[in-house]
Amino acid sequence: MLGYTFESNWTRGGSPLDAVYFCRLANENGVIESQTIEIQDVEFYTSKYLQQAPLENVQRGPFVGSELPVSLDCGERSWSSVELPDWAKENFQTPFEWVHCDVPAGSILDLHTCYEKAIPAYDPVSSFFETTVLPNGTLIIHQRTSVPWRPIGILCVSRIMAKRVFAAYFQKENGRSVPFQYIPGDYGEDLIVPKSLQSVSKDYRAGQYAKGTVELTALYTANPRNTKTSWTKNGGPLPILFETTDHSLIFPEVITTADSGNYSLTVTGPSQQEVFTFNVVVNAPPKVKRMAPRSVYVLEGQPVQIETEFEGRLTSRSVSINGILIDTLSTALFEESLRHLRDRFPYIDDLYPDIEFPSDTSIRYTLRDITSSANAPYGASHSVTLTGTNTLGSAHTQTVIRVLSPPRITRLMADSSCEDDCFNGTSHRFLCDVDLAPYAGLNVVKTWELDGRDLDALHQQDPLLTFLKVAGNEVGV
Repeated sequence: MLGYTFESNWTRGGSPLDAVYFCRLANENGVIESQTIEIQDVEFYTSKYLQQAPLENVQRGPFVGSELPVSLDCGERSWSSVELPDWAKENFQTPFEWVHCDVPAGSILDLHTCYEKAIPAYDPVSSFFETTVLPNGTLIIHQRTSVPWRPIGILCVSRIMAKRVFAAYFQKENGRSVPFQYIPGDYGEDLIVPKSLQSVSKDYRAGQYAKGTVELTALYTANPRNTKTSWTKNGGPLPILFETTDHSLIFPEVITTADSGNYSLTVTGPSQQEVFTFNVVVNAPPKVKRMAPRSVYVLEGQPVQIETEFEGRLTSRSVSINGILIDTLSTALFEESLRHLRDRFPYIDDLYPDIEFPSDTSIRYTLRDITSSANAPYGASHSVTLTGTNTLGSAHTQTVIRVLSPPRITRLMADSSCEDDCFNGTSHRFLCDVDLAPYAGLNVVKTWELDGRDLDALHQQDPLLTFLKVAGNEVGV
């Protein structure tokens, strides 16, 4: 089978290269298409984020446990925001990292001093705090970890752009920049105070991601000393490979549609309980689960049926014949589609398929009593494309149904003559020529039969062979 390779050289411009690409090959007899390939231009959106203006030497008060969660911006908010495409809104890997520099308490700090101590180790701020980093680099600090506290400065950096600091945060003390201190604070009556919505829905794409890219996060203020938390899925235990903190549920690197479900975080205090629920739907572009054959050969007048089953949620299914979409929404639209098909391809003017949808994820195509116009070069042969589609893409199978005319005998002869040493003094010679041109490229098997027995299949010692001689298209008796 011949194949085609297509190359495309893209020039980086001011617009993303996001698109769905496919190959199409067409001639006067129809159209065939390849499967689609979706291009996700991660580089474009990453570069846009990295253009934001830096925040240098931001001063704030010490971190107070009872005032958490807090957020720190990575860069100026005044720059025009990046509008992420649907494929990236929930699982875009941020190009930013939050690191810390260790310095003695009370030391005077500036960006350059902190940078020299923090890089190249890239010691993460998450050593001291449970954190979440949003795609735009914003850092959310939830609560302290068990690591002993040390005075630190905090920087937002990116390994993609070395020697650039997007934000530097230090504690303000008498107008000077010094390392941060941590104060547990006063939680008062030990209440649990939600700071984010307690019931949300999330849509994710199935696929493989960097660890920690897909994360469910609940924001609340509570005293960690007398608060317990637990994560569940559909009321039961979490699947393996999921990681949890008191505020976040981190999905594994490979996410599948099986990870859809209702996830809950229950926060229990001395006299109060709060529940955060996340209805998660993991979608994936359709895949072909059971493929229709690439080619089918059928004699005129005989029935043929093909069926394709898809994997994943579908929003629509369609059938195309020779690249012409066949509308199945109503009888009138179906008939109109067939008229359009016949106008374009007159040699299949009697084509009238049955199109069925046996299940929510399958398509069945059936033809009965296939005929074709006289002198049609390809009979009623045609291509059938069965397509399943959802919001994330599509998948299809393509079958070439090659309709073969019945065998046409060009020469048929049976005669008898008297030869030496022949059985009963008479020899019979049978000859049959068949026009094989319509079956070019096919493995055509021709057999001679006697009383229903295939002569080519007879054992060499079979008594019939004592008076039968088979040679190609000729039999002698």
